[in-house]
Amino acid sequence: MLTNLQILNDEPSDFEGYFKEEPSIEPSIEPSIYTPPSIEPKKQTGEKKQGVWAEGLALITDKGVNEQVAKDFIAVRKSHKAPLTMTALGRIEREAGKAGLTLEQAVCLCAEKGWRGFEAEWLTNSTQSMHSSKPSIKDVPKHTAGGVLSW
Repeated sequence: MLTNLQILNDEPSDFEGYFKEEPSIEPSIEPSIYTPPSIEPKKQTGEKKQGVWAEGLALITDKGVNEQVAKDFIAVRKSHKAPLTMTALGRIEREAGKAGLTLEQAVCLCAEKGWRGFEAEWLTNSTQSMHSSKPSIKDVPKHTAGGVLSW
């Protein structure tokens, strides 16, 4: 460890020497004194982020959702970098009610499909698209006696 020493000239000549230690301005010279600010916050940020995911898991399990289903859903939201908040959970619960599902059913569906949220409209659109496909050969009108078409 190097230090910046300064000899004071106002001491008596018979004095063996008096040194005044001054801290160095350059952090690379005194690594024991200097700690980069980026080291400490990273640990706290990681702990904080982990707490956010644990809070989301606690929120959803408190609503009665199976713990494994909740963990799977939290993993999906984590992959989307979308922590589960009370507001987000409230919307999912509201939309599940519109679709006629329980919260656990909606969360399970989200975990299965990799959705970070849920909209009741998504279910109605998927069932409508199944019914709006091309008509089958059985749906083509047949000619009857006299040439009148009937469905």
